[in-house]
Amino acid sequence: GLSLFSGQIDQQTPCRSSSVHQQYLLGLLDRLLNAGKTRQAASLQSNIPEALHLTAEQLHKRSLVVLFTDAFTNSATQTPSHSDTQEALFDALRHLRHNKHEVIIFHTYDFAHEVNLDYDSRPHLFIDLESGRQLKVQPEEVADNYRRQMTDLFGTLRQRAMQYRIDYVPVDIAQGFHQILLPFLLKRSKI
Repeated sequence: GLSLFSGQIDQQTPCRSSSVHQQYLLGLLDRLLNAGKTRQAASLQSNIPEALHLTAEQLHKRSLVVLFTDAFTNSATQTPSHSDTQEALFDALRHLRHNKHEVIIFHTYDFAHEVNLDYDSRPHLFIDLESGRQLKVQPEEVADNYRRQMTDLFGTLRQRAMQYRIDYVPVDIAQGFHQILLPFLLKRSKI
């Protein structure tokens, strides 16, 4: 099955294993990807914790929940601190685990730009696509502090996921999906 959400659950399909259903899901994702190219930034706001709580209640017991996320953004209705946002997310993940669902988080990011802050040596304007907030900064001036914070974030996410027996898979999108999914699936097949 497939659940897609922004400020609410936008699309939820039933769980089926037929090839017709798989083709339907791929077609749905393709249409959404093509439609997404024209969406406005304001419509990209999401509330991951709320969507996960709803999903936890709607799924059959002992489902496998695979979450692809760019690391737990603020909700659409408020802008809590980063730690509050993380806590709300992990509360929702605990809800899934309490309902006996297995959870895998694929934390998607662009290592060169979002982790290493690899930009030209000139001022850049960074725009948060969900909130619309803008920040003009010279990347090399903040790079060391930024990298340290990102290292801390990744460590915290990994530790919290382990605490709740959730598979946490950091994913550099520059690698392509074959390099990401194949090692993970091979690892899981050995378990």
